[in-house]
Amino acid sequence: MIATTLGARARGLATRLCGEELLAEVERATDAATLTAALVRAGYLPAGPATAAAPAQIERAGQRRAADDLAVLARWTGDHADALAVIMLDEDRRALRAIARGLAAGAPSDRRIDGAIPTTSLPRAALEALAGLASTTEIAALLTRREHPLAIAFAPPPRTTATGAAPAGAAIDLLAIELALASAYATRARAARGAGIALATHVAQVIDAENATAALLLAARGDDLAPARAFVPGGARLDRATFLTAARGDQERASAALATAFARTPIARAVTLDPPAALDDAALAWHLATQARLRIAEPHGLAPVLHLVLRRRAEARRVRRAAWRVALAAPVDVRAGGRP
Repeated sequence: MIATTLGARARGLATRLCGEELLAEVERATDAATLTAALVRAGYLPAGPATAAAPAQIERAGQRRAADDLAVLARWTGDHADALAVIMLDEDRRALRAIARGLAAGAPSDRRIDGAIPTTSLPRAALEALAGLASTTEIAALLTRREHPLAIAFAPPPRTTATGAAPAGAAIDLLAIELALASAYATRARAARGAGIALATHVAQVIDAENATAALLLAARGDDLAPARAFVPGGARLDRATFLTAARGDQERASAALATAFARTPIARAVTLDPPAALDDAALAWHLATQARLRIAEPHGLAPVLHLVLRRRAEARRVRRAAWRVALAAPVDVRAGGRP
């Protein structure tokens, strides 16, 4: 019954999504005035004086719309929140990964949550607090205080001195953190697979996509991080043997092995491009297509919920990229239907 109730609520919320025609209009915009007008029609900006909105303002509007939907869904879970918690946990994992990447790159704190979707477990204020921290140890401490299940990914530090303390000025081992985030997510998500085929399929696909990304990065990195320890079990497409073949090979060998494993999915081509951005887009397209099919096959399950959350993520991403493309005066990529 809980899936049916959530599914009904998700179908109602889906009517507030931007249609493809409106999103295409946003993506075709070539200047700030045209973009602002398109975003007003799409409901992202209020009607009023034609003042061009800043990219950060536009991005925050997309994040807020997605967060509002998650908050509505959370109010309809009653005492059976495990399934929705897993869906939100993936958004948290992605947000924390963005924060870690921003910290490693020395990005300004307000840019470390670009593309992140606030959830009930990590609302906007919590994401901003995490993005403002100066070390992974501080991030771990704040997540631990919030009793967040992904805190373990940030502590203890991956590399320590003989005394057990992190060496002063030690570089952040970003790959180790991302692998730990994927592993912690998978551990929690696998426990909720009994919630139905849609969620079980989604969890397996997320794990598969993360393993594919890890294999490519390990093949490129070629250092002493053991590939066998990097594999996260629970996927359906990429088994341990194929993962190890890819991770221990060169880039060409890794791409070939992964393309075979992910045949007839968007990831098959993405593994030949530049990870992780291209692979992340491909994974989202794969997840969306899968849940769109399951939403029809099993309308009373969790597929409508997953489809809504994924569409919100895709919509926010497309609007954000259009906003920054216009701000930077970059050309429209007509081969991608206007998407930068």
